[in-house]
Amino acid sequence: MLDKEFQKLARESKEEYKTCKEIEENGRRGRTREMYAKVKKLTGKFTPRMGTLRGRDGNTIKDEAGTKERWKEYTEELYKKNSRVMEEQNKTDKSI
Repeated sequence: MLDKEFQKLARESKEEYKTCKEIEENGRRGRTREMYAKVKKLTGKFTPRMGTLRGRDGNTIKDEAGTKERWKEYTEELYKKNSRVMEEQNKTDKSI
């Protein structure tokens, strides 16, 4: 039984190895369309993942309303930082 599983894995690995060699060859020859098609086939379908979002206090936010509120806080902080940088830059420009 173990030998059967090993043989199966070996065949799959051999096929992946051949595909990788074909990808490299396509890349060397400038066949980008074929190269990316094989990469897509080999890597599979993209599935986005949702990470956890934490509030300022470090607790995990689980509901949609909390998530929206945290993103609002985050973007406001970014704009505040950006405006402070712009003010400092203007002060140095004026002093020059």
